[in-house]
Amino acid sequence: MLGNSSRPLRVLIIGQTPPPFGGQARMIQALLDHPMPGIERRHVRLAYSREMTDIGKVTFGKVLHLFGTVVRVLWAITTFRPDVVYYPPGGPNRAPVIRDVLTLLAIRPFCRRLVFHFHAGGLADVWRRGFRSRIAAALFRRAFFGADAAIVLAESNRPDGEVLEARLVFVVPNGIPDEAGRFAREPREVPGVLFVGVHLESKGVVVLAEACTHLWDEGLDFTLTMVGDRPEGVEERIRAAVGRHADRLRLCGVLLGDDKWREFAMADVFCFPTFFEAETMGVVALEGMMFGLPIVATRWRGLPEVVEDGVTGYLVEPRDAQALADRLRTLLLDLKRRAEMGKAARQRFEQRYGIDGHVERMREVFADVVF
Repeated sequence: MLGNSSRPLRVLIIGQTPPPFGGQARMIQALLDHPMPGIERRHVRLAYSREMTDIGKVTFGKVLHLFGTVVRVLWAITTFRPDVVYYPPGGPNRAPVIRDVLTLLAIRPFCRRLVFHFHAGGLADVWRRGFRSRIAAALFRRAFFGADAAIVLAESNRPDGEVLEARLVFVVPNGIPDEAGRFAREPREVPGVLFVGVHLESKGVVVLAEACTHLWDEGLDFTLTMVGDRPEGVEERIRAAVGRHADRLRLCGVLLGDDKWREFAMADVFCFPTFFEAETMGVVALEGMMFGLPIVATRWRGLPEVVEDGVTGYLVEPRDAQALADRLRTLLLDLKRRAEMGKAARQRFEQRYGIDGHVERMREVFADVVF
C-alpha cells in the first residue's frame, strides 16, 4: 500500500510495447513487467508502428487504431478507475502531435490525474515555434498543458514539462536490465566501432560513415558495425560515404536479444552521433556503458548527462564528422584509454542506470502525484 490508502494505487499505462524495439517501447514494457509494490497496473497498448521506420508515417490503419485506442482507454478508465493515467507523448513531428492531440482531447476529461512521460523530446519546441492557426494552438494547449506531472529523462529535458506547465516535473533517467554478465568479452586483433539504432540520417549514421572513411583513408584498421532498421535510401547513402572501404562495413539490420548483445560484447567503442529531433538520452548509450564500452556521442539533449566527457567517453558537436573522427581515432589508437573509459562507463551504469532503481523511482513518482 502507498501512503494511507487502503488499496494499491491504480495506474493505467497507455503506451507502445515491442515491436518495434525502440527505447520508448522497451522502457514501457519494463515498467509493466518489473515488480512495483503498492501499484496495480493495467495497460492499453498503442500499436501504431510495427517497424521503427514506420514511426511518424500516416496510414489508414493508424487512423483506425487511433479511434480504437480512444475507445479502449475510455473503457479502461470506466472499469479500472485508475488514480493515475500515464501517457507518453510521441514527439515533435506533425503526425504524432496530431494523434496525441486527438487522443488527449477525448480522454483528459475522464482522467483523475494525468502524467506525461517524455521518452520523446522536443514537444516544448513545437509550442515555442508557434502555430499558423489560433484553433490549432488552442487545441494543442488544451491537450498538453497543465498535466498533473511530467516525467523527463534528464535535467536538460525539463522544458518539455515546464513550458507545457505541468504541475510537477520529475527527472527520472532510464534504467535497463543488466545483460552484460552473460557474455564474455572477446578481444580481437582489429578493433570495432558499433552503432545501434534506426538508421535515420538524423541519428548521425551518414556522419559516422564519413568520419570512419576519414580514418580508413589515413590507414587505421578497424571495422564499423551498424545494427538497426534502415529506411529506404539510407543504406545507399551510407555505402556511398564509405566508398572503397565497403569491406570494413557491416550492416546487420535489426538484431534482437542475444544476437544484439553479442555485437556489444565484441565491440571496442560505441558511437551514437545523433541529432534526432525527438532524442532524449538514448537507451542504446546505456547499453554500451553496460558492456563497458567508451561512448562517443553528441552534445544533444540529455546525452551530456549520460556521457561524462573525457571520463566515460567523448562528446562532439552534432554533424561534425571531423570532430567525430578525431575522437574515434584517439580511442582506436589507445588501448589503455579505451579500457579506462570503458571501466568508468561500466561503473557509471551500475551506479545510475539499473532497472531496479528506475522502476522504484517511477513508483515514487506515481505515489507523489497522488499523495
